[in-house]
Parts: sequence; structure tokens; C-alpha cells
Amino acid sequence: MLKYVKKVLYILGADKAKAFFLIPFFLLSSLVEIIGIGLIVPYVSLIINPEKYSSNYVTLVVENFDFLTTHQDVIVIFSLILLMVFFFKTLSMIAMNKMIFKFCINVGVKLRIRLMSYYQSLPYGEYISRNSSEYINNIQALTVSYSQDVLQSMLRILSEGIVVILILTALAFIDLQSFLLLIILMGVAVFLYDRLTKNPMYKYGELTNKYSRKTIQGVNESMSGFKEIRILNKEKYFYNMVVNSTTKHALASISSFTIKAIPRYFIEFILILFIVSLVFYFIFLDKGLDSLIPILSAFSVAALRLLPSINQISSGFTSFRFGGNTVDSLYKDVKKLVQREDGSVAMKEIKNKHFSSLKLKDISFTYPDRNNPALKKVSLELKSGNSIGIIGTSGSGKTTLIDVMLGLLKPQKGDILLNGNAVHNDLFEFTSKVAYIPQQAFIIDDSLKRNITLSQKDNEINEQILEESIVLSRLSSFIKDLPEGVNTVLGEGGVRLSGGQKQRISLARAFYHQRDILIMDESTSSLDNETEKEVMKEIERFKGKVTMIIIAHRMSTIQHCDYIYRFDHGEIVQHGTFSEVVGL
Repeated sequence: MLKYVKKVLYILGADKAKAFFLIPFFLLSSLVEIIGIGLIVPYVSLIINPEKYSSNYVTLVVENFDFLTTHQDVIVIFSLILLMVFFFKTLSMIAMNKMIFKFCINVGVKLRIRLMSYYQSLPYGEYISRNSSEYINNIQALTVSYSQDVLQSMLRILSEGIVVILILTALAFIDLQSFLLLIILMGVAVFLYDRLTKNPMYKYGELTNKYSRKTIQGVNESMSGFKEIRILNKEKYFYNMVVNSTTKHALASISSFTIKAIPRYFIEFILILFIVSLVFYFIFLDKGLDSLIPILSAFSVAALRLLPSINQISSGFTSFRFGGNTVDSLYKDVKKLVQREDGSVAMKEIKNKHFSSLKLKDISFTYPDRNNPALKKVSLELKSGNSIGIIGTSGSGKTTLIDVMLGLLKPQKGDILLNGNAVHNDLFEFTSKVAYIPQQAFIIDDSLKRNITLSQKDNEINEQILEESIVLSRLSSFIKDLPEGVNTVLGEGGVRLSGGQKQRISLARAFYHQRDILIMDESTSSLDNETEKEVMKEIERFKGKVTMIIIAHRMSTIQHCDYIYRFDHGEIVQHGTFSEVVGL
């Protein structure tokens, strides 16, 4: 349990200090609780046996306050004091609960933001090793589970634990024997519940996280492949995936919710057992039931307050166990996140802002889950202002080469020289000048203007450059037909656009951001011949001004390139000018 708590606090990070700052407020509200319960015994005794009680400290009160002349006056004042104490107790509990809710929700927001930043900065090789549904589930579901279940449960255990300890201390002073009986009964109940539910709750938490990820995966994949799935009539496959995962998620949730509900009813039974046992105890010892009434009143009121507290503590521990897998999953990512944040401080600033050349020497790369290398001793050079074409069959290593050049994949062998200097992990100086246009265009569910500029604020958009980018990418006639022009929303993934229209938007994005290096990864393959010629004609105007890397199947796409590399099975099998390689 201690190791688990350390993980929870580690994920909490810098907010640990704020969490401990809540403890004084827990103590204050608990003291108000104890004062209220402590007043019950004298209040009840004053009502049912005034003669006996007046011989104690009530007489002193009357002697010191002239306006308390009768027994009824004392009861009225005592009643008002009791009412006032419980009123302040109510206010303090509301305030404390608000503080807990606010703290936990804010922690969840910060954790989501940190994870989003971390996942966006993951090395590409590490990123592709996990299913995207895991990232979505971690940010969307696990952060909520951690902040609103695990963390809130920990604070509830702490706050309610202070209340329980103080109440039990007060009860021990009121009647030690009754207190010991209550402790024995409650101790046995809590021990049995803990032993029986400890392992199952961790298991159910693990299952709910697992099937939550599977549900997200099924929905994502069925929506992203909607058209092909519909044509192949394979909706049932993804439907069954979602049904199976949601059903198993529900079964695990039902079991966990059932276990969480047990403490309340179990504790109610234990408290009733305690009261009955206390009555039998007084009858058995012939102490007289009159002397039991004040004690029973105090213990009954305490029990009413202990019931929700012990219930929350028990439920808190149950939620703690249930969230074990959540904490383990988040702990791994947060630990890597912290290590990356610590390492980022030592990063060297880029001194040379100008790009002159990028040279690859004997680069070899093999994907972790494969035996055959994707690249084998590849050597090539890209100079500023040059345009090179890369051709080859599918799976020949073309895209892997681009990923290595962009620093997305780290080669196992070989050297990368940027401006003549060896680089290892950081190719930011190169990539900060690159515009990458993939085969499958990236379209967000927003306006055409936002898709090109990727800017949230209109005052940050350069309208002149935007217009030039639209003209260069041959989007002008398309925009004229849109109902709201550049402000027309394109839909998720550009679902209402053709492949050619998506690629032209991607080209416009590259032109708008005015990068010095343009990488086109089969980016014109979905365009018709006429449109491709028009786009490539515009791109040719930048020859010598913009450095270009063009991966293509069509020979016409690369005929203007300065140098051509032909790939086969991860190796360069031919290189030279267009006429030397293509033979035209």
C-alpha cells in the first residue's frame, strides 16, 4: 500500500504541497464535529435528568450568568449553542468538500495537459509502438479516474480518518467500555472486508481500463474506415468488437460497484449490532437503563456521523484498489514525462540557423518487430536549393528514409551530418525548415482557412500569404463553389472532399508556412494527371529557391529533379540524373 501511495503522490507532482495544505482545514472541520458530538451527552442529560445534572457544572453556569434563572433558560441557551455548532459544522463540511473537488478536478486538468504535451513529443518509433486508443483512453478516462476516484478517495480517507479518530477519542472519554466494544466490532468488519475485496478490486480496475481502450479502438477504426467497411459489408466485425468490449467493461463495472456498495449496509448492521450489544451489556450488569440513555444518545449521534465517514473510508480504499491499474499505467508515462522534462533543460541551443546540407552515411534501420532491415547502408546527400527524387516499389524503404531524415526514427547504424556536423537525436534545425506533405492528407474538422493556417486566432493569420498559397495550390475555383468560401467547415477528416482536394489543401498549408525544404511523400498520387501537371508546374517555379525531396511512382513527377535515387529492399540500387536512372 505504501508503494502504491508513493506512485499516487509521484503523479501528483508539484501539487503534493497543496494536498498537504488541506490537512489543517480537515482538522478544523473535525474539531467542530467533535464539539457538536461532545455537547450531546450534557444536553440529553440536562433534559431527562435536570436534578442530577444541575449538581455538576450547570450550577456554575447559572451562578455566572444572571439571565439564566430557570432550567428552561439553560435548555434554550444550550439548544441555541448546539444549533450554532452544527450550523458551522455544516458550513465547514460544504467548504471542505468544495476544496477537495476543486483540487482534484484541477489536478486532472493539469495531468491531461501534461500527458498531451508528452504524447505529442514522443519519439516516432515509440509513438507507433502503441495503439492510438491507449493515448486517448489515458488522457480522457484514466486522468478522470485518477483525479476524481483515486486522488479524491485518498483525500476522503485522510479527512474522514481525522474525523473518525477524533470522534472515537471523544467516545473513549465518554465511556471506555462501550468504546472498546465498538472498536472490536468495527475492526473485525473492516479487516474481513479488506481481505475479501483487495485483489478483486485491482483486477476489476484492470479489466475496465483494458476494455475501455478496446471500445475506443473499435469505434475509431470503424469510423476511420467507414467507406471501405461498408463496401466490404464488414460492419459486424467492428460491431462485435465494440459489443464484446463494452459488455465486459460493464460486467467488471457491475462487480466493482457492487463491492463499493457493500460497506454502507455492512456498517449499518455493525452499528445496530453495537447498540443492541450495548443494551444487553447494561441489562446483564444491571447498571440501569437510565444511565445508558445519555451514553446511548452520544454513541448514536456519533454513529450517525461515523456511518458516512467509515463508509467513505471503506469506499475510498475500495476505489484505491480499483484504481491500481490506472495509477500503474499513468505512473509509467508520468515518470518518462518527468525524465524528459528534466532532460530538456540540458538541451543545447541551435546556433546555426542556416541550412546548407544534410548527409546520410551508411544508414541502416530495422523496425523492432521485424527481422529484415528497412534500410541497409544508405548514403545520400541533400544540398540547399537542390531537388531530389526518390523512386521504388512499395516497401522498398522510401518512407522509412524520410522518417530517418526528419529525425522521427533513429538509425541503429550510420551517421547523419547536418551542415557538415554529426547529429544524433536532435534534427530540429533541419525539421524546423521542413514542410511535409504525406500521401494521406491531414484534415481537421474546421474551416478551410484553419486547415491551411493551423491557427486558432484570426489576427494571427496573414491574409496575403493565405491568398497566395490558395492560388499556388490551385484551390481558387474550388473555394468559389463553397457556401462560405475559406470559412466553410470541411468535416471530420475532410469527409466531403475528394482525394485531390485534400492534397491541394495540404499543399496550400506547406506554401502558407513558407518552409525552405519541401518533402512530398507520394503527395500527388491521388491527383488526376492534369491537376498534377498544374501543381508540379507551380512547384517547379521554386526550383533552386526551395530544397525539395519528392517521393513518387509517376516518373513525370520527378523529371525536373536534379538527382534521382532508386530504392529496392532498403538499398539504393541506382542513382544519378533523371535520364541516367529512368533511361528516358
